[in-house]
Amino acid sequence: MIGTVAQRRELRVASIVGTAWELARAHGIAGLSLHALAREVGIRQPSLYAYFDSKNALYDAMFADGNRQLLERVDGLKNRLLQHPEVRAAVGEAGGTLRRLLLEAVDDPTSELRVRVAGGLATFGQRLVDDAELAGKVNGWAEDVVAHVTTNYSAELTTVITDTVERWDGVETARKIELQVGSDLQFIRINGTVVGALAGLVIQAVTQVIS
Repeated sequence: MIGTVAQRRELRVASIVGTAWELARAHGIAGLSLHALAREVGIRQPSLYAYFDSKNALYDAMFADGNRQLLERVDGLKNRLLQHPEVRAAVGEAGGTLRRLLLEAVDDPTSELRVRVAGGLATFGQRLVDDAELAGKVNGWAEDVVAHVTTNYSAELTTVITDTVERWDGVETARKIELQVGSDLQFIRINGTVVGALAGLVIQAVTQVIS
């Protein structure tokens, strides 16, 4: 019952606002009369205050309704344009061109985009070094983001990581890792060999002493 009453009120308000716009189009906003509006919608003028406590409140409702209608028309026009094959093709081509230009700018060490981004990152990094309070805030934000993502999207993250790792080629992956950290791996191998040999000598010596 409550829902029905509220719905009837919404319909009544919409009807009054619509009639107010008709009168405004005929006589202008300044010429809008509450007496004439009440007569047009079939109620007494004091009854209008059950829906709008002042003429300004009526104006607010009218402008809100006009704004809603404008947004609906703009949205409808946008949808019609995007559904047009030639427009969609043009948007796709523009997007491809923009992507290509961005990639070229990123690859070019002298491009203004790359220089500006690098400069901005360097400046921000220096601020993090110099400003402990800012660094603490950034760390806090990063922790909050990581906590939120891992708490709410752990299943999705697991799926992405699992699918990505499963697509890796074992031999190719090992080769790339060795290229990136080859010197470190070689150092680890040498250390392992030396430590293993020394450990063997110690064990052999202890065995000889005990025996």
